[in-house]
Amino acid sequence: MNSLEPSPEDLLPWKKIIPKAVHDMKTPLSSMRVTLEILRMTSADAEAHGKLIVMLEKQVNELAEQLDTLVTDPAAILTR
Repeated sequence: MNSLEPSPEDLLPWKKIIPKAVHDMKTPLSSMRVTLEILRMTSADAEAHGKLIVMLEKQVNELAEQLDTLVTDPAAILTR
């Protein structure tokens, strides 16, 4: 290991912090997904709301994917 690379001890706090942060962010994402599904089922004007629902779904799914990547391969986030 070269002197510029962090030691495993330096990384330890991040191994605890990142999963906690991801878990905390996934809770509102779950609520957003449920809300989207309710909108889909109750929307009086499906066409008008449909585009918004699809857009929100894409955003929620992208954020969830990024969070999963953050937990499994944090360095990959830097290359996006």
